[in-house]
Amino acid sequence: MTLDEILELWSEDSTVDKTELGEESLKTISLHSKYISLYKKEKLVFIKLKKEYAKLYLEKFEFYTQGPSKETKDLGWEMPAIGAIIKTNLPIYIDADKELVDANLRIAMAQEKVDLLQDIVKEVQNRRWAIRAAIDWNKWISGG
Repeated sequence: MTLDEILELWSEDSTVDKTELGEESLKTISLHSKYISLYKKEKLVFIKLKKEYAKLYLEKFEFYTQGPSKETKDLGWEMPAIGAIIKTNLPIYIDADKELVDANLRIAMAQEKVDLLQDIVKEVQNRRWAIRAAIDWNKWISGG
């Protein structure tokens, strides 16, 4: 699921029908279930991406410091023109490595989705109180 899809879902689900506050209050349970499920799934994707990054980082570290192996040749990885990299220069190459940069971008996007879903779950949890306050307000202004 993309960030835009999550935002679109939340845009639809975050509206409250002020004429049916009781129904909206009951709807909170299903909204919580929906978004906590999405949150947990996206959090697992995020954790998986972080673990995959750690593995790729180690492979790239070994590649840059020890040179190519049969596996890395099969992957098409090419050593810099200067050959094996000394460890003090390694961050420059690691930070510029296309596969690591792409993996970092996927992790950042996954983190954004997890953060957004966490915020949505918190908002859904607060929704019941907001609806309760709206019901109380309606009672107060109608003299009841």
